[in-house]
Amino acid sequence: MTDININIQGLMFRTAGDTELIKDLCKLIRNQIPDYDSALQLAISNLDYQEIATTCHKMKSSVAVLGFDKLSAEILNVEENALKKSSDFEFSNKINCIFISLNKHLIELENFLKE
Repeated sequence: MTDININIQGLMFRTAGDTELIKDLCKLIRNQIPDYDSALQLAISNLDYQEIATTCHKMKSSVAVLGFDKLSAEILNVEENALKKSSDFEFSNKINCIFISLNKHLIELENFLKE
């Protein structure tokens, strides 16, 4: 599982330090999580590697803008394995870990914004 590591400097640069924008981005990704999850679970059950890669690509962009650099790299790893159609890669396990980590990252960022 990915350690919680938020690139605050990068996040502040990308959002011009606008904490309301950051809060909105957090809400947006929280609202997208169920869609990402259901798309990925369906794609995994159908062995639809292209859909796994496409959904991971979208998700990777969303977390990268929030400064979740290591988590973004983990999602990229899943995306790359899907593009390679790696049948021995544990997609379900990796994706579950990503969602757990994403939730922890969001909590950490939201707590940081309260300070």
